[in-house]
Amino acid sequence: MKLKHHLFLIAAMITFPLYANDIELKTGGTPPPGEQNNPRSTCEISASIEEGTVTVIYESQTASRVMVIDSQTSISQYDHTFSPAYSIQADLTSLPSGSYTLYVYAYGVWWHGAFAIE
Repeated sequence: MKLKHHLFLIAAMITFPLYANDIELKTGGTPPPGEQNNPRSTCEISASIEEGTVTVIYESQTASRVMVIDSQTSISQYDHTFSPAYSIQADLTSLPSGSYTLYVYAYGVWWHGAFAIE
């Protein structure tokens, strides 16, 4: 059991470096256009971005959908549905510099947070 725990911590340190920029996620407000909330749980999630890759970590395993909307044009720049997992990574390296809103649908709720690509 201890070996499994240590391997998880080592993998987390390699996969999620300490210098990633956190994205503050909130629930409530308006979900992305055409979507709605359907709360099923009070689980928490967190997100960060590093070198154009967004990492989302879930409190417990869940399926999820990740959308990135251009804050200036309100046009979707990324939209992907993920199989159940404890974390996902979204490659946004093809997006140009600008301001974006990250939407994550998990546990029946849309989470959202602003971030920038420079």
